[in-house]
Amino acid sequence: MIDVPTGMLVRPPTIGHVVSVSYAADGGTIASGGGGGRVSLWDGHSRAPLSSVTVGRPGTAAYVGSTPTATRCQSRPGTARSTSSTAASPTGASSLVALRTDASDTDSQITVFDVETGQVDRVLSLPSYPFAVSPDGATIAAAADDGSVGTDVVLADAATGQPTSRLRGHTGAVLDIAFSSDGTEVASSSADRSVIVWDVDSGEPLRQFRGHASAVPSVAFEPESPTVLSAGADRSILRWDLSGDRQFIPLHASTAPLRTNPAFVQFAPSSVPSPDGSAVAYVSFDVSETNSTRVTLQVLDTDRRRTSDPVDALSSTAVSWHPDGDRFASTGADGFVRVWDRRAVEVSAERRLGLSGAGVAYLPSGDELVITGDDGFVQRLDAESLENRDRPFLLPGVEFDQEPGLVASGDGRTVAALVHAADGEIGTGSDPDDRLLLIDVVAREARVDVALGFEGAQAAFSPDGGRVAVAGRRGQVAVFDAATGDEIRRPTIGHDGTVVTISYAADGVMIASGGQDGRVALWDGQTGALLSSVPVGRPDAAVFVAFTPDGQTVSVITVDGEAYELDTRAASWIEFACFTAGRNLTRTEWRDAFGDRPYRETCS
Repeated sequence: MIDVPTGMLVRPPTIGHVVSVSYAADGGTIASGGGGGRVSLWDGHSRAPLSSVTVGRPGTAAYVGSTPTATRCQSRPGTARSTSSTAASPTGASSLVALRTDASDTDSQITVFDVETGQVDRVLSLPSYPFAVSPDGATIAAAADDGSVGTDVVLADAATGQPTSRLRGHTGAVLDIAFSSDGTEVASSSADRSVIVWDVDSGEPLRQFRGHASAVPSVAFEPESPTVLSAGADRSILRWDLSGDRQFIPLHASTAPLRTNPAFVQFAPSSVPSPDGSAVAYVSFDVSETNSTRVTLQVLDTDRRRTSDPVDALSSTAVSWHPDGDRFASTGADGFVRVWDRRAVEVSAERRLGLSGAGVAYLPSGDELVITGDDGFVQRLDAESLENRDRPFLLPGVEFDQEPGLVASGDGRTVAALVHAADGEIGTGSDPDDRLLLIDVVAREARVDVALGFEGAQAAFSPDGGRVAVAGRRGQVAVFDAATGDEIRRPTIGHDGTVVTISYAADGVMIASGGQDGRVALWDGQTGALLSSVPVGRPDAAVFVAFTPDGQTVSVITVDGEAYELDTRAASWIEFACFTAGRNLTRTEWRDAFGDRPYRETCS
């Protein structure tokens, strides 16, 4: 027995084959299950043995959990496998569950015994080891009995044994399961080296944690704090923060999920963070049963920690924030340009244009808007009156797309647009003839026209306007000289799938990108070299990024309506790496976390 704060051994190991241990909620009693189908009770304070009972025949193994109703234990006859389990006991000292498994037995069942008499109370048809019982005794969570490997968690009624839901997310065998003290969450650890925390009511994954170098055979909730403990086969014990307050990437705000129709993944929401990252404008597409599409708009306010109700976006699909962050402009296929109030999420000004709007961008001064039309026209507008600053001009041979839109340079006169090949199909993974256009709206011409050689998705200018970073639909980022169009850094893969957003730091030293793979990648702002990559929020859910004005913090927004803050300073990464690993990182671990940065000891 080990004291968690100090890591000191407080009781010498007990001789015997013990495969499972369970603590009572008050800490007064410990139950252990071992070989020969034997369950023992121990004093939780003195660690002295209290009693023991045999619930199975010789050659079986007992795995202990708990139930708060009566003095009972549960077991499953069979021959023991080489496995182990830990389950937290919610209530009294003598309320426990013993589970025995047989790798060759196809009939999964749990036999409920009375601990004092050893008599059978009832038999439940449930998946086998590992398992946990909810604090109210109403639910049992167990690894799915799918043959040799069970990658799912099954929630079942503890009285009837009937499954109520199935939790899917692990890619390796589930090795341990634990309920939170209030019973609203359940955690599972797996051979895939991860821990997943699930919402019991919805069955949805809330968090997935990765940090172990190998399988994770044990997981438990801390009773008095929003923390999960996991013990890995790599001989490390890691503590995971559920509140977001102590994470490496702290959770700044969490709101209701954004409105999307998951049946139509091609209409996933797009997101545009405000300049300081304190708000996000989401554009979503809802498809009706008659295949008509409705465009809706929501604003996530991370300062007030809430998401607005969806409003009809009136066909506006391209969005640009004003530099003051209090309003944003939109345009779309209906030919209108609209200005929206951030707080009220309603139109404060609008004007019908003579073109179908494909892109919109505020210039850095905030007093001028640039609109591109899908027919190749470019138009400058006064940001307040929405009247023309100049007559529109045409770029011959250009068809602007509503995606990925338009971005303005810091020089106050240049905008970047990514143009897809006229005969190409977006998202096919082919090698299209996509182009990067740098358009001088004062000189009324495209002064740079670069053939990308890959499908462009997003672009961002460096603060001085000297470089432009272009992200692609296959996870790549390339950097170009904005004056000549010369390639500074060839496309480098940093994401698995489309890069949905990219942002330069205020000093131009670093670039951040967010992908559909749920990862944030950091790049050298001068050379374009990949520095590091880190997962945020739920895996495989798009994340959108924006550097805050301090140039060192990245606001990270997910399609689930969560907002995080990422400190990009290397010192904070190294400090956290030492805390997580408890030792210096190996060179391989360093390379996985920090890319090409020179190796340093993390725990000096």
